[in-house]
Amino acid sequence: MDTDTAVIGLDFGSLSCRGVLVSPADGRILAEAVRPYEHGVLGCLPDGSPVPEGFVLQDPRDFTVAMSGTVRDLMNVSDARGVLVTALGIDTTASTLIPARRDLTPLCAEKRFSTDPWAYAVMWKDHRAVREASMLTEALRRADPAWLDCLGGSVGAESLIAKAAHICLNAPAVYEAAFAFMELGDWLCSLLAGRPIMSLTTLTCKDLYQEGTGYPDTAFFETIDPKLGNLPRKLMPWGQEQAALGRPGEPAGMLCPAMAARLGLPEEVDLTFAQMDGYAGLPGAGISEPGELLMTVGTSTGFFLLSGKDRGVHGVCAAVPGSMLPGFTGIAAGQAASGDAFQWYVDHAVPAAYQRAAAEARMDIHSWLCERVRALPDNAPHPIALDWLNGNKSPLNRPDLGAAIMGLTLGTKPDQIYRALMESTAFGARWIVETLAAQEIPVTRILVNGGIALKNPLLMQLYADVLGRPLAVTGCAQTAALGSAMAAAAAAEREGYRRWPEIIRRMAPDTAAEYRPRSEKRALYDGLYRKYRRLAELLKDDAELQGG
Repeated sequence: MDTDTAVIGLDFGSLSCRGVLVSPADGRILAEAVRPYEHGVLGCLPDGSPVPEGFVLQDPRDFTVAMSGTVRDLMNVSDARGVLVTALGIDTTASTLIPARRDLTPLCAEKRFSTDPWAYAVMWKDHRAVREASMLTEALRRADPAWLDCLGGSVGAESLIAKAAHICLNAPAVYEAAFAFMELGDWLCSLLAGRPIMSLTTLTCKDLYQEGTGYPDTAFFETIDPKLGNLPRKLMPWGQEQAALGRPGEPAGMLCPAMAARLGLPEEVDLTFAQMDGYAGLPGAGISEPGELLMTVGTSTGFFLLSGKDRGVHGVCAAVPGSMLPGFTGIAAGQAASGDAFQWYVDHAVPAAYQRAAAEARMDIHSWLCERVRALPDNAPHPIALDWLNGNKSPLNRPDLGAAIMGLTLGTKPDQIYRALMESTAFGARWIVETLAAQEIPVTRILVNGGIALKNPLLMQLYADVLGRPLAVTGCAQTAALGSAMAAAAAAEREGYRRWPEIIRRMAPDTAAEYRPRSEKRALYDGLYRKYRRLAELLKDDAELQGG
């Protein structure tokens, strides 16, 4: 490729679309742009009625508006003028489910469904489908336990198939009216291409689909509930013959004329298949070898690792060959609340006096609390918290579990509780790394990305101390978008999918910071971690006690 060409990577996160315009020759970022979703996470529907409790919804039209705005913002940066865009790649949260008509119109855009909460996009962290996920898991254990090997041993409540089953059993009118229940990434790629485009990564990691086999048959779903018999047709209504299937980095077609005009791009733009946001961050962080673990620390924390093993891995979200890079099994695990846990505490429990003190110091409350935590001596009381404010994703796959804080007294200060929440996320990360090690999956290096990684050195040092390992923070703030740009570059090179390591090395970002474990903290955190594990063992089987 010539140096005057560029590729675009778009990362559709929980609250915004983030984009980068990148030189495929050296990974130089020519432009960055961010567009928040207009409605964020929906609090009410168009008629003003509140979103029911437990529903975590978004308006799918926000994604397309943010996409076109982000691309146009990228192309309006001075360094982008005169640059020819040759390819575009996207990544999204998963599973964020879109109920859609045959022409890809979201169901909620129709007048009769505009006030029906079941017709809106179901956000990835909506956990209403716990029962359906359990039903699918138990049915597979009876029928074909090997099917669960790639899913860490159980179907997750976040998965698209569990969410679609939940709609089927609870909102039959929406279920029947929807032509398809689509992953957000597949829906956006299909809009971009003007025809059905489906990613094998999300299909195999989130949707109970096996390459070469497809979905379990109709009889399997009918044994769970007769109403679920046509569920596979709702997940892939076009059939394998009509839909383009492939992996990120492979060519998926060209940008259609209508979307080219909307985005302000030429029609001769190559597309690739959608990736999940955390998975895209792995190449975006410069990882191309097994043993290198990426931790993406944000509202939640994702763990992504390449492995040479092709057998089942338990205690993770997925372990699927080729899902992240060709030639390796991509292993994914996660913590459902990290930054969300800190924000919950700030929103609901930090005293007004602390809020005023932070404002007087002209600091945001999180930075001010971190300064207070930094000043706490090691011998100050250490309450122990469980990082389960949004359930336990790995290694238990229990979204029904609730958090707990042990060791509170009348003398406990708010900054000590904030420290306990920070430590709990580090302990949860250590548990995941130890779960991998127990299955002979080595972690030789840890890289960290995400907004919190670049903004919170105190937390990063805490992670290094608790894990007992050095951490390197990636220098690119938008590693997922950069990873999608790398996938676009591979697709534009046609055979580039086979040369992923070369493309990653060529476009990889520098390291922004490194943190090494402090030997003097080892005994302290080893002891606190043992207490964390004992508390987790005590409460993991008693969701009723926790209000779960």
